[in-house]
Amino acid sequence: MHSFARRALRTLPLLTLIVLAGACREEKAPTADVSGLVEPVIWHDVAPERAELADRVVHDFGLPADPADWHLDSPKVYVKQLAFQGEEGRADTLVLERADGGEENRWDIGLEGNFDPDSFNLLRLHLATEAGCRISARFYREGEVVYNSRGNPWVESSVAGTVVEIDMPELRFQGRPMEQLQLIVRSKGSMAIRSIQLVDRPIGNWLPSAAGGEELIHLGPLARSAVGLWSGSPIEADVDLTQPASLTFSYGVPGTLEYPVRKSMKLHVHATGADGTEVDKTIALPKRGEAPNQWNHVEVPLHTLHGERGKLRMELEVPDAAEGIYAIAEAKIVQHAQKPRTVILVTSDTHRYDHVGASHSGVQVSTPTLDALAARGVFFENCYTSTNVTNPSHVAIMTATHPRDTGILDNTSPLVRSALTLAETYQAAGYRTWAVLSAIHLGDHESGLGQGFDRVSIPNGADYDAHEALDTLLDWMPDADDAPLFVWLHLFDAHIPYAPPAPFDRKYYGDGDPFDPALPNGIPVPELPPSLHGLRDASYPPAQYRAEVDYLDSQLGRLMQLPRVQSGVVAVTADHGENLGQHGIYYDHGNLYPDSIHVPLVISWPGAPEGERVPAPVFQLDLGSTLLELSDTPAKGFPGTSMLHVLDGEENDVLPRFALGAHALSCSVNYGRWHLILHLREHAPGNFTQSHALHQVELYDLNVDPACEHDVVDEYPEDARRMRRLLIDWLESASETGWASEGRKDPETMERLRNLGYTTADGSDIQLLDPDCECPWCARFR
Repeated sequence: MHSFARRALRTLPLLTLIVLAGACREEKAPTADVSGLVEPVIWHDVAPERAELADRVVHDFGLPADPADWHLDSPKVYVKQLAFQGEEGRADTLVLERADGGEENRWDIGLEGNFDPDSFNLLRLHLATEAGCRISARFYREGEVVYNSRGNPWVESSVAGTVVEIDMPELRFQGRPMEQLQLIVRSKGSMAIRSIQLVDRPIGNWLPSAAGGEELIHLGPLARSAVGLWSGSPIEADVDLTQPASLTFSYGVPGTLEYPVRKSMKLHVHATGADGTEVDKTIALPKRGEAPNQWNHVEVPLHTLHGERGKLRMELEVPDAAEGIYAIAEAKIVQHAQKPRTVILVTSDTHRYDHVGASHSGVQVSTPTLDALAARGVFFENCYTSTNVTNPSHVAIMTATHPRDTGILDNTSPLVRSALTLAETYQAAGYRTWAVLSAIHLGDHESGLGQGFDRVSIPNGADYDAHEALDTLLDWMPDADDAPLFVWLHLFDAHIPYAPPAPFDRKYYGDGDPFDPALPNGIPVPELPPSLHGLRDASYPPAQYRAEVDYLDSQLGRLMQLPRVQSGVVAVTADHGENLGQHGIYYDHGNLYPDSIHVPLVISWPGAPEGERVPAPVFQLDLGSTLLELSDTPAKGFPGTSMLHVLDGEENDVLPRFALGAHALSCSVNYGRWHLILHLREHAPGNFTQSHALHQVELYDLNVDPACEHDVVDEYPEDARRMRRLLIDWLESASETGWASEGRKDPETMERLRNLGYTTADGSDIQLLDPDCECPWCARFR
């Protein structure tokens, strides 16, 4: 039995969400000789009228008797009495009929008037669209464009009618009236507009209220869990002061919500002990334009306050009549620690198991950081993930729930807020929780995985490389230097487009041109990711892939060398692997062969059996519960079974490991000697050399063919029948969680995913096998 270093934890209430920081440090509260605790501050609004703020319609344009009055001059544009789907009565509606040919239509709507920018900050439309649309707005003054709307939301198709809002809070910077509003509507289908309104939304409603609770507020690529502090309503909170502690928080404001007058607002922080002792701090906030979209981190020592309970109060002081608002993020009461607990989870996207030096797989890679981690911890040689696609796999890791049950099978279905995550579990146990994510589609809007994190960094343009991700995390680390910390670091370098920076670029390839048309075509598939269009030499992508692995390992070393990390619990794994030509699949993680679902897993912790290798099969779904056990953190309902039993010498039955592929195209079971794949849908070649028939079965004998290169379904029909039945029974025993929500499917998002090699085909429902199916494959097993 191995001994595992454990530290006692005290369980605290559930915390909040996200962050980032500048600096504003003072003398800290005394450091306790404990592992430290972080308690969230739960704010409430002081002014009850904050809850009563309501939008006000400033101007309703009505619909024109003649569309030409709105500069719409086309026989396919007209006003007609219509009822949207589900409506009982008809109403006047402006109809914009699509042109023939399937091209995108553009309609420019011109509205004249005297538009006072201080009187409204939102444009609202009620419309229906058969094919989705994008709407943008421009305001003109004296014939010149003075304002272009930002964001320009994509509107999903809806024949039942939907309300679209275009935010314009920065209009209050304009100062003078404008004379024309131009709406630009783009769609490949017909449109119907019921109303267009200018609306004034109170400034206090532009950020979440204390009553509504914290939400992730994005300042550029950095998001933190915050509430809005409005000049019309202070916020207060009751806090625990039984131990010496400090108040820490971040403040910042989106650039669009900056105070319009070029004078500085002040943030007043007031803390009171039970006996009336006080601590006060006043912060002069940046003037407009001085520090937009920037978080600032503050610490206020409270150790001079007396009594078990205390009260906090924050309020904004504004110099003129205009209203102001600021985001107050990650407010915590921190008991400082000499040896705070540290848990680091690294997920290296698309990282094959055999591309780690410590795997001893014979692949030419240089991974000294990962090898050193394995030398001081445990290398799990036989870890399988539950799927072969990024977001569903990370959701599975963070919830310990299989994609079969979450229902999340693509990169556009966010996790709902009701699901319990690993981050929330650590947050409830008194940890700061941070996430540094390198791929846009893992952001909270697209994955739902922001919940439970105090801070999240997510690209708002190109995906991060490892250097950028590590820069962010290392910049944050001093903000938690004496508090418990859980970090999720996601690296995206091993993913397409396989483009490492110098000096790693072409480290394993050389100076030739792999795209030279004079080369014989060595690519036997009709489609490749856009970054590889025109490729002739099939050895180039695997070489660049290895160089990417070397690069990310070199960057990861910057984190692993920190003493705090070296003495903490650290796990490195992958969400899935990659096919580099194996099984006729080129530069993609499609299908459920071991190349796609056998992943590296290295875990190090204080007291770990150094250099131990575990050949026993483990399932990545159990990683979260393993980290909780190693950090002595109460699971509090978080599911899963710790992997540590494989180190304890206990006799345990080997359980089947099931996987469900992207879009539920296929499923698999890995059990003992066998690996079986069942194709739930027909899928045709793209970057695959082979197609797969509906309900086709593949069977592989892992004892003699661990790479699954020789299908033996014809040689072992009874074993295939038994494994197929096991897999079907598992599919049919799914637990409905209702955790998958509808995500964004705008053209830009879908194109971005296609450029990364992800299929964006409609439909991700699990297609259970009809017992009466007459297809040839089902007939074989009847």
